[in-house]
Amino acid sequence: MSGTEPHLSSDYQTTLGEFLKAQSERALYEASLLSKEFIEQGVGPEEIVALHTETLERLLPGVPVMERARIMGLSLQFLLEIMISYGIRYKEYLDLRMTETTRAIQMQMEVERIRAEEAARLEQARAQERMRAQEEAMQSKEEFLAFIAHELRTPMTAIRGSIEYALHRAREEGSERVQKALANAERGLERLMHLSDELLQLSREEQMDLTLRLESLPLREFLEAIIEESRPRATEKGMALRFEPEEPIPTIVGDRQWLLTALDNLISNAIKYTEPDGQVTVRTTNHARRLQIDVIDTGTGIPESALPHIFEKYYRVRDASGGFVKGTGLGLTLVKNIVERHGGDVRVQSQVGRGSTFSIYLPLDLPAADSTDT
Repeated sequence: MSGTEPHLSSDYQTTLGEFLKAQSERALYEASLLSKEFIEQGVGPEEIVALHTETLERLLPGVPVMERARIMGLSLQFLLEIMISYGIRYKEYLDLRMTETTRAIQMQMEVERIRAEEAARLEQARAQERMRAQEEAMQSKEEFLAFIAHELRTPMTAIRGSIEYALHRAREEGSERVQKALANAERGLERLMHLSDELLQLSREEQMDLTLRLESLPLREFLEAIIEESRPRATEKGMALRFEPEEPIPTIVGDRQWLLTALDNLISNAIKYTEPDGQVTVRTTNHARRLQIDVIDTGTGIPESALPHIFEKYYRVRDASGGFVKGTGLGLTLVKNIVERHGGDVRVQSQVGRGSTFSIYLPLDLPAADSTDT
């Protein structure tokens, strides 16, 4: 494309082609490195999406429609890795600029203390302008997150339709191999759409759009519904998913959708990081003025050094090889913000090799929150 350096287009095609052939972690790592060059060359998200589309067109001529749908689904994981790395590097760039601006303001304010009153007033006006620029930079960062989420959602929705159509045709024609490949692509696409939703939800929350619509929630029915939605994922991995409520089970007051998002995030993580034959348990405990909901897994656990940072935005734990685990680093931040908006808090205990326990504490001293399930 006209706005991209020729070597970047060539590197993108080479790296994408390698990933489509082997789905290797090395190709994903090289994809994340491309994001730095995109920022240095001034290539924006829209141009990256356009470059991705053009590159696919060059790679897919003559490919059958069902194979094309599978490849396009796989390519979205590659695009998402670049977009996530782009967003994180862009945030670091903005943070650096804001830090430099803050230091400049502090130094100049110190100097202005010995200047005449008129000069001090002038500098104060300049400082206010710099602060306004910082606020605009922060706003642009949040708008960027929302933009990525929306831009990813559009092509993923189109690809999802193609995969569903091809899967339907494959079932009619009895092709088990194609059915399996398309089913895998469909699951991967669902994961990408979940990550896109996560980005969008966090962006809305940071722009003060986390509006709570409070209602009475019978806790047994609420938690059982979430657990049943998660059970197929646990069953597919050969894991046990248990519900251990303490009686009597109270009714709480909260926003159904936001609390569902928080609990689904914790349960999904527990399933994701627990090996087959492991176990995930959702347990409730009643206290005097609050309810405790634990999500307990027998998974890989979290290193002690990572625990103080686990709820920080964009933080990702390193795996045994020293690389970052897959994900945006946004999910647990969103969980923390949702719980705190409900007047509660969230904690974590973990031991490497033995599993983790995430505990949500919600107040019971709100109107209608002290009734019990029958």
